[in-house]
Amino acid sequence: MILKRHYYTTNLKLAYPIILSLICQSLVQVADTLMVGRIDAVSLAAVSFSGAIFNVALVLGIGMSMAITPLISQCYAQGKHRKIADYLANGLVLNIAVSIIIVGVLLAIIPLLDDFNQPQEIIQAAKPYYIIMVLSLIPNQIFLCFKQFLEGVQNTKAAMAVIISANVLNIILNYIFIYGFMSIPAMGVFGAGLSSFVSRLLMPFVLFAFIRLKNRYYKYIKLIDANNINPTVSTSILRIGIPISGQMTIECFTFGILTFYFGWVSTKDMAAYQVVMTMVTMTFHVCVGLANATTILVGFYAGKHDWAGVSQYAKTGLHLAIIFMSFTMLCFILLGRNIAGLFSNDAQVISIAARLFVAAGMFQLLDGSQATLLGALRGLKWVTRPMYYAFGCYLLISLPLAYIACFVVGLPSWSILAGFSLGMLSVALLYYRELSHVLKTKLAHHS
Repeated sequence: MILKRHYYTTNLKLAYPIILSLICQSLVQVADTLMVGRIDAVSLAAVSFSGAIFNVALVLGIGMSMAITPLISQCYAQGKHRKIADYLANGLVLNIAVSIIIVGVLLAIIPLLDDFNQPQEIIQAAKPYYIIMVLSLIPNQIFLCFKQFLEGVQNTKAAMAVIISANVLNIILNYIFIYGFMSIPAMGVFGAGLSSFVSRLLMPFVLFAFIRLKNRYYKYIKLIDANNINPTVSTSILRIGIPISGQMTIECFTFGILTFYFGWVSTKDMAAYQVVMTMVTMTFHVCVGLANATTILVGFYAGKHDWAGVSQYAKTGLHLAIIFMSFTMLCFILLGRNIAGLFSNDAQVISIAARLFVAAGMFQLLDGSQATLLGALRGLKWVTRPMYYAFGCYLLISLPLAYIACFVVGLPSWSILAGFSLGMLSVALLYYRELSHVLKTKLAHHS
């Protein structure tokens, strides 16, 4: 069913700054890889090794910060300004505490890095980079909390401007710190980490400065005092944040295991998988933006107890994701070989990637659908069951089927993505059933 035009435009107005921010971050990661890769293969491997550990912690932090958005969005709809201040204050305390704990754990395991069966030259190059990147988690977590607060009150543009500016600064500092400039010595791979640290350190201060200049946002800061810190409020944030972090970590872990699967097939297959996942990640960012906008809008109308509006915006997010992912599916299937040729001149890698793009194209629709359905459920603060669904479908269906298809049955590497897609289909159907049940119950109760 096609909805009225304003439902789609409202979602897109909130979604596009988030999408641009995510795409910009992806492009910076590509730039980091290219700039570090010019040093030597050891430095590039050191960044990859550190990222495999660091990114899991980053996902945990992102999930925790996302908890305050639906809570604030509902309060914003109801005009409960002091309650918004409560969630912001407790969210800041929790996110700072969580980031300190994560940093402490990641620093504590440094002696264990030698046990990861990696060449010593990679470990030694990785350690300084790893340490500075771990320390950057604390200011990044504070920034994320302010970002999610602003999204809860329906401002997604401010964080976009800060993220894009910080990423431009990151690239400039990369050039200076990695290769050296004037009296600044070349720092190599550590310079890449230092660039990220400086950028992330500035981000919360710049975003807070924006909030300070806008009274419609700063009024919530002025309501914060010691009385805002409340165990009950903190518990309500944790009840949402822990399941979101858990679900996101499960997804991150699953894709990490798929990387190992492709590596077990051959180096060429792993290279082809990296090409395909670069494009899949870019397209998925669009759906993440649509999902976040859906969370904001569903949370807002749930706060108003307008369940018809909740239903409409949940459908809007799903429609937009299906339309976009249908387009990318066709591009992957029809142009996969051409796209792969942009990343590699190895004929075998291109041939493998072309087949993987067909398999990836088939799960584009599933990936976009599950992301936006999950966004709607988060807007309703319905997050615990989705975490269990993700655990069951990704770990007990996707990974075993992907393994069996390739390594037991003996099908080519595209079967890894095909087997994985069956688990994604399962989780998308479960999210849809859960959302339909919740909305049906709410609509019946308020009819």
